[in-house]
Amino acid sequence: IIAALKEAVAVSPKNAARQVRLGKALLGSGLAGEARKAFRYAIAAEPQNMAAHLEIGEIFLAQNMDHDAEELFSAISQNNPRDVHVYNRLGIAYRKQGKLREAIAEYEKALQVDPEDENLHYNLGRAYLQAARIEDAKAQFEKALELKPQFPEVLEILREIEAKQAGQAG
Repeated sequence: IIAALKEAVAVSPKNAARQVRLGKALLGSGLAGEARKAFRYAIAAEPQNMAAHLEIGEIFLAQNMDHDAEELFSAISQNNPRDVHVYNRLGIAYRKQGKLREAIAEYEKALQVDPEDENLHYNLGRAYLQAARIEDAKAQFEKALELKPQFPEVLEILREIEAKQAGQAG
């Protein structure tokens, strides 16, 4: 498959979609360095193709290539300062690397754009929880529940927090 994709890319190297497909195939074969190269070509070939850029960022996150995702989402956010999705994904990339201060800052930027997004409150709560800011986390989880009363992940985390606090009190 990789050979066929390389052939297709050689015919039209400025086709971002082909470069992304090649990058995915290379990652699937454990060739992360070559995949990064294909993704760089995709971005260079179509610098305005935000759909391709976002797809690459999602691939990086899915493959736990969190630093690569951070760099890409950070670059995308520079050109799209009102895109809540990009801030959220950048926050996730930071959080997965343990860069909690940066993650919290990204979620806060996103909430300035859309304060009614329950997923942003949930992710900010998770970042606070990782940072051992339990009360701040609970406040964000409660806000997420206010916006979406049946939010299973939030209900579960709040149960875990309460159980842990009850265990510490007793």
